Amino acid sequence: MHPHRDTDPARLVAKLLREMLAAERFSSDADVKEALKRRCAQLKIHDDGDLVHRAMDLVASNRDLSTPDDPSRLSAHPADPPAMSTTVAKQLLARFGVTVRTVPTVRALTPDEYLRRRFAADRAKALQIVTDAILEAERRGADLEREDP
Repeated sequence: MHPHRDTDPARLVAKLLREMLAAERFSSDADVKEALKRRCAQLKIHDDGDLVHRAMDLVASNRDLSTPDDPSRLSAHPADPPAMSTTVAKQLLARFGVTVRTVPTVRALTPDEYLRRRFAADRAKALQIVTDAILEAERRGADLEREDP
């Protein structure tokens, strides 16, 4: 039996994420997600559309990523990750080069609010990618028109 088949793929991707965060700095959460998605594609790890988000949640919640004795304890979609302490939040932000003096009290998002925010962020990133592609195509078209006599 293959040793990784009994584990949640999000745990494997979370380990990749931790390695990436240790190796380089990222300027935004979206850049981290994009880099992680590219790394998963390189390693032929199928992203079901939620895998990267679950892996980031595992890392953000500072969960132990070692393989448990009982793989059935792993949940493909953890209900609510435990609340992050102020110290853990500051350590996580420090990995991104952000120093925080005080952490404001924030109410927990409902699952619906969380999904809406994630969808909006993904939509904004997709719009930026499409816009960049259109501008690049226009630039190449203008270059080609100048080259033709």
